[in-house]
Amino acid sequence: MVAASAVLGCTLGLFGCASGQSVPTATGAAVAAVVADTVELQVDIRPSVDCGDERVGITDGTVVDCTVTDPTDELSYDARVRIINPDGGDRYSVSLDVANDPKH
Repeated sequence: MVAASAVLGCTLGLFGCASGQSVPTATGAAVAAVVADTVELQVDIRPSVDCGDERVGITDGTVVDCTVTDPTDELSYDARVRIINPDGGDRYSVSLDVANDPKH
């Protein structure tokens, strides 16, 4: 899989805010979907992405470790995902760095 670095917007509408918290959050699955969209836009192949089961604060600079799996060869790669949300509102983007070498 080609290493990717990309940015993709996403609205918080589907993800909501955790009860009792002022920081908006998204599920790991929601972040994974944004990562998959981002990679697909870059390389025209939609990977499988796992960003865990925990809710993620979508504040600017939050880092999430994910696994990206290439559907063409089923190799998995570590991906470091950074939330971009300078306004702290209900829209955010992600930037990601995907490892050049697959996980062992």
